[in-house]
Amino acid sequence: MAGSVLNVVGAKKTHRLQEEYLKHSPHKIPLLFMSDIIYGLKTVYPIPLGMGATWDPSLIEKAYQNTAAEAYASGNQVSFAPMVDLVHDARWGRVLESTGEDPYLNSLFAASMVKGFQKDLGKNRGIASCIKHFAAYGAVESGRITVLICLNVV
Repeated sequence: MAGSVLNVVGAKKTHRLQEEYLKHSPHKIPLLFMSDIIYGLKTVYPIPLGMGATWDPSLIEKAYQNTAAEAYASGNQVSFAPMVDLVHDARWGRVLESTGEDPYLNSLFAASMVKGFQKDLGKNRGIASCIKHFAAYGAVESGRITVLICLNVV
């Protein structure tokens, strides 16, 4: 048996849950603690759409490196970020999680977010990054889903 625990914040809580789970787990496979911290954790940043306006991937990397350090200290191991789908219709509810509709900009920022989250993994301050809303999830137009897949290798 393996699993994950979502949106539990705090080192004491995660440690207690992990201990309790492992006590009853026959295979002793630890849980993963995962959170949707695309906007930050203790330090909250502007939405990714606003961060995209900076055109500064190094700034984004630093912000997500800080978020990873806060998350790691809170017992988190994985983030549901970045959102890598392209946004073409402002009526889609996930527009705010995107850095914009430009594929090149999105690829730069997605890479920066992942690098920031994972930069300090060896120093016990980084976390894993799990991309979300990929692919064609945001390809709605006029409320209808169209098939549009845009792969942009970073």
